[in-house]
Amino acid sequence: MEKKWKKLIESLRRQEKQQGGKKEPDVSKLIILFLAGVFLLFLSLPTGNLSEKKDSTQKGTDKKQSQSTVQETAVSAMEEYAGKQERELEKVLSKVKGIGDVDVMVTIASSEEKRTLKQEDSSNSSTNESDSTGGSRTQSESSTKTEPVLVGEEGKQPYVIQIASPQIEGVLVVAQGAGSGAMDSEIIAAVEALFPIESHKIKVMKMR
Repeated sequence: MEKKWKKLIESLRRQEKQQGGKKEPDVSKLIILFLAGVFLLFLSLPTGNLSEKKDSTQKGTDKKQSQSTVQETAVSAMEEYAGKQERELEKVLSKVKGIGDVDVMVTIASSEEKRTLKQEDSSNSSTNESDSTGGSRTQSESSTKTEPVLVGEEGKQPYVIQIASPQIEGVLVVAQGAGSGAMDSEIIAAVEALFPIESHKIKVMKMR
């Protein structure tokens, strides 16, 4: 499109030279020249700001989607862990004499925590300064940068040294044989032995 406008302008200029400049310029030709100039000026305007704004918006959207995905994954992992603990506790308690049918509900306070190996990079620098009286002083600065150790084929996976299980917030046990002080105490003691949780966070109720 730009080449066509340039050819049109050159054609008009050649016509003017052939006329020898004796005739008054045609108004229509002047209008065409003016529009062509405006069009060429528009084409020369920088478009970098628009593309940068678009890239910035896209990056912001991708970041929000990534954070949302991480949160959904963490919630799903917590629910899966709680369900696994409930099934295993029900299976164990149902085998105890006198308990009968049992239902268990486990609530989770936090998700699984992975602790990675980190390395520290320390740097020291010193600067000698002189004042107008001839004195001098040395100013020292030090900084420490901590980064995770990365492994894997592409070197992008943090090296995990410990995995902490999700923290259990509370346990509810509904058992057919519950209701007596002795049985309730046995159930609470069993839950305390299996999970790092205080007795006041364990509730035992009799199944109807």
